[in-house]
Amino acid sequence: MMRKKWVLPALLFLAVMLNGCGEKINALDYVTLGDYKGLAVTRMATTISEEDVQKQVDRMLDAFATQEAVTDRTAVENGDIANIDYEGSIDGVLFDGGSAKGFDLEIGSGTFIEGFEEGLIGAKVGDTLDVHATFPGEYPNNPNLAGKTAVFKVTVNGISRKVMPELTQEFLMEKTGGQFGSVDEIKDFMRSQATASLTGYADSTMYTQLLNEAIENAALKQDIPESYLAAKKEAMIRTAKSNAEAYGKTYEEYLQEYLRMDEATFMETVEQSAGESAKRSLVIQAIADTEGITVTDEEFQQKVADTMAEYGYEKKKDLFETITEQDLKDSMLLEKVEHFLADNAVISEQ
Repeated sequence: MMRKKWVLPALLFLAVMLNGCGEKINALDYVTLGDYKGLAVTRMATTISEEDVQKQVDRMLDAFATQEAVTDRTAVENGDIANIDYEGSIDGVLFDGGSAKGFDLEIGSGTFIEGFEEGLIGAKVGDTLDVHATFPGEYPNNPNLAGKTAVFKVTVNGISRKVMPELTQEFLMEKTGGQFGSVDEIKDFMRSQATASLTGYADSTMYTQLLNEAIENAALKQDIPESYLAAKKEAMIRTAKSNAEAYGKTYEEYLQEYLRMDEATFMETVEQSAGESAKRSLVIQAIADTEGITVTDEEFQQKVADTMAEYGYEKKKDLFETITEQDLKDSMLLEKVEHFLADNAVISEQ
């Protein structure tokens, strides 16, 4: 059931960017297309180096790292894991989220705000000291703390060091259940995974650049109908509420925690974005109409089957309770238009 929720943020976002409206209008009545074929774009390189692969290996080994107590010294050094109790205050007043006990902090990891980890270097086990640290100018975790300097009363309970495992055949057999039996095998796997991820990102970035340029080159012929704009606004709000559900949050919590705004500010943003989003939708539809780009019933049925399989739906009606048929078709049309722009672009590689 958990996986089903994640169909909403991905597909509904695409659908809203394309259409998101129950009302259908003739896009070419409202927009004049500019240049959208032969656009020049630079696609980022997708070559994975051996250094990139080694970083992946190191991250995997780090996940299986163990700790051993440091017994040959008592002072904290960079790279140590310090077990600490801390209590933070600003102008003598404790603040939420600024206190903990028995916390393992890797010194030099950048886990805490600037000045905190550096302030512990040289402290000895058993010491209690004041550490001064300043929150960054932009601090989304708690905007009320942004730019402020806090004083943390810290007690060093102990220090340990990270012990990285050795990448051996025996280690791989044990930790991967026999899926990888050699170092070369897991490196090849990591290389292919990294290449696929980077390729997807490069393509996505290229598609976005091409589509944005095509939209910028287009011009509105006349005002977009208010009913169309209203439907666009409703779709944005619906998507935000669906995302809130996917994250297990209330609508208000989602706006506050993920978008960093209250409902009034969000509604102002929706109002301001509706026209831009509507033009985007109309340009995409106009390109599709001009070039005869459509989604066939066979393609749609295959997409339904693939989406049901990917997100664990057993019945179509359950899928279409979370995303409408039109939403799904719109996301498919957007993808086709993006591919058309890329197929007709002048692409250079970095």
